[in-house]
Amino acid sequence: MRPFDMLDISIILNAHRESIYLARTLESIAEAAAFARLKKITIELVLVFDNTDDLTMSVVTTLKKDAFDNVKIVKVSNSSLSSSRNDGVDAASGKYISIHDADDLISFNFFHACFTTATAAKKRIILYPEWVIGFGVRNFIAQYRDAERAMLSIVDTHPFVSCCFAVKDLFASNRYQKLDIHRGEAYEDWLFNANALAQGFIPTYCPDIILFYRQSQRSMMAQNRQSAIALETPHSPLFTPSIYTKTFGPHFMRLQTSTKPELKIESSKRTFLSRQRLKVLTSAINRVDASVELRVIHDAAEFDTNSTLNAGQAYLEICEKLGNRVFDEVFIMPYLIAGGGERYILDVMQALQQLHPEREILVITGEPVLNHVWLNRLPPGAVFVDLTNLSVSITPDQADRLVFRIIQSSAPCARIHMKTSMFAHRFYEKFHRHLFQNKAIYYRFCDDVYPELGSMVTVGWQTIFLSETLNSIDMLISDNSSTIRHDLRTFGVHSEKWKRLPALVSNTTSKTRSGRTPTYRMLWASRISSQKRPSLIPIIAAKLNKRDKSVSLEVYGTLEPGFDTDFGEAIYRGGFSKLEDINFDDYDALLYTSWFDGLPNIILEAMSQGLPVIAPNIGGISDAIKSQETGILVSTTSDDVETASSYCEAIDAVYSTPSMLEQLSCRGLEYVRVRHSQSAFTAQIKTIFQ
Repeated sequence: MRPFDMLDISIILNAHRESIYLARTLESIAEAAAFARLKKITIELVLVFDNTDDLTMSVVTTLKKDAFDNVKIVKVSNSSLSSSRNDGVDAASGKYISIHDADDLISFNFFHACFTTATAAKKRIILYPEWVIGFGVRNFIAQYRDAERAMLSIVDTHPFVSCCFAVKDLFASNRYQKLDIHRGEAYEDWLFNANALAQGFIPTYCPDIILFYRQSQRSMMAQNRQSAIALETPHSPLFTPSIYTKTFGPHFMRLQTSTKPELKIESSKRTFLSRQRLKVLTSAINRVDASVELRVIHDAAEFDTNSTLNAGQAYLEICEKLGNRVFDEVFIMPYLIAGGGERYILDVMQALQQLHPEREILVITGEPVLNHVWLNRLPPGAVFVDLTNLSVSITPDQADRLVFRIIQSSAPCARIHMKTSMFAHRFYEKFHRHLFQNKAIYYRFCDDVYPELGSMVTVGWQTIFLSETLNSIDMLISDNSSTIRHDLRTFGVHSEKWKRLPALVSNTTSKTRSGRTPTYRMLWASRISSQKRPSLIPIIAAKLNKRDKSVSLEVYGTLEPGFDTDFGEAIYRGGFSKLEDINFDDYDALLYTSWFDGLPNIILEAMSQGLPVIAPNIGGISDAIKSQETGILVSTTSDDVETASSYCEAIDAVYSTPSMLEQLSCRGLEYVRVRHSQSAFTAQIKTIFQ
C-alpha cells in the first residue's frame, strides 16, 4: 500500500442522522472501492459525522474496512453540509476527491471509471455520473449526455448533481460555502459547480456509471423546498460579466456556428434497458438495496436533461452590454412609455446624476411594449437593458433570475428603485431576502380602482405586495400626500419610510393670461386608457355643444394597444409625445378625467403654462388644486352622466365669472413655480437620498 499522502482517491462521505440508510450506502461504496483496488487504484474512505446520533454512529461497525487502503472518521459539530464537506477534504490524502451523501448508492464501477477518465484527460475536468436513477418516494431515470450544453444553462438551472469527482486541488481552492437558509440561501452544490467553472474546470459526464439517488421526504432539501422562502444560490464569480463572457462566450459562438447536427434525444429508459452492462450494474446494486430493481427503471419517469440555452444566451448578451461597470443605482421598470410615472422616475435619475455625476445608472425593463418612446430621456451614460427585446426569448421566471444575477454581479451595493409594476413585484417578492446589501426604494403613486354596484372598489395588488415586503423596503416615495396618508392608515407601522417628493415641472411660462379673450375651447390631454375614464368625453362634449355659447372639447392622446373609444362630438387631435406638441394658448382650460390617480403630471404642466385645470377630487390632485383658487375640483361618482354634468357645471362657472380664468391661471402658475421648480425638486432629492 502507498503512503497515505500518495493515495489515488479519497471518498468524502458525509453523514448526519441517516442510520436507516447508511449501512447500504457503505456497502455500495465498499463494493466500488474493492473493484477499483483490483485495478491497482488506492482508495481511502473519509467518513464525516456532523452532529450524528449514536444510532447512526453504530452503523460504522458494519463497514468492510478491508475494501479500503485507509479509513478515517471525522466527528464535527457544524450543522452544515458545506462545512462538513470541507472538513472531509482537509482530512483527505488522495490526489482525487469523490463527494458522496450518506443515503445514496453507486454502481460498482464508479471509482474505476472516474479515475481512468480523469487521468486520461488533457484538461482539468470535473466528473459527474452519466446516469442518475431516482428511487424511493419518487422514481425517475436521467441520462446526462452533453456536458458542454448543460453548463451553458447554469445561470438559470443546476444541470449537475452533488456527486462529483475531481482533483483535490479544486476542492482545496474552491471551498463549499456555508449557506443561510433563513435568508433563502441554498444549493451549495450549484454554487460549488459554478465556481469550479469560473476556475476553468470543464464538466464531463463519466460514461456508464450510475448514481442511485434516494428520494426521501425526510431529506433537508425536500423540507427546504416546502419552505415559503424562495431558495437561491449566493453570488458566484462565474456570473461576473467579464468572467461569464470569457468562460462561455467561445462555447456559445461554437454552438451557433457549428454545422454538426443537433444531438438526437433518445429515450433514456429505452437506452438504459438496451445495455446489458447497465442492467448488470443495477442487478448488483439490488443485492445491496432491494429498493432498486429493474422494474423501478421500467416504471420510472424520464427526466429531461436537454437544457435550454436561452437564459444562458440572454445573460451573455446582457454581460456584453454591462462590461466591467459597477452600478450604484438600478431602476426596475415595466417600460419607458410617455407616462407620468415614467417621467417622474426619469427626473429622479437625472437629478441623482447631476448631484453625483460619478454614479453609474442601470435601467432594466421587463414588460413588453411596442416602443420605449422615452429612451432618449435617460441620463447620459446610463445603461438600458430590455429583457423582452433580447435576441432570444426568456420566461418571466428566467427574467427574474437574470435580474438577480445582474444585481449580484454588477450592482452588489446599489440602490434598487422599483416602479409599481407586475415585473418589479414578481422579482422583488422572490429575491428580496437575498438583497440585504441593497437599499430598496419603491415608487408608489396611487391604487387602481374600478366601479362596482354604484361604489368604487380598490384593487389590492399593491397592498398585498407591500404587506409581504414592507419590512425589507427602505423607502417608499410618492408624489402626493393622499397616498401617503392612506398607506399610513393601512399599515400603521414604519411611517418613517414614506417620503413625499413633489414632481418636477421644469418649464414654466413667463406670460400671464390677463386681459385674454376666451376661446371657448377646452383641452383634454392624456394617455387614452380605461384609467383615464374617456367614457366621459362624448357625454361632456354633447352637453357643451348644447349651450347657448357652444364650447368645443378637443382631445389629445395615444390609445393604449387594444383600447378603443368613441369621442362623439369631441374633436380628436391625435397623439402627442411631448407637451410642446400642444399649444396651450389655444385653450381656456384643461379638462382632466380619471377614475384614479396620484398627482398627474399633465395637470402640473398645464398649470405651469398658466392653463387653468378642472379635475376630479381624487387621489393626490387636491395637493395642487385648491378649488376656486389654483383650479377647480369636481366631485365625481361612478355614474358617467351625473359626473359629466358636474364637469359642465364647473365649466359654466369659469365662463360666468369673467375674472375667474385669469385668477386660476395666475395662482396655479405661482403654485407650480414655488412647489415644483427645479430648485425645490433638487433640494428634496438631496434630503431624501442624503
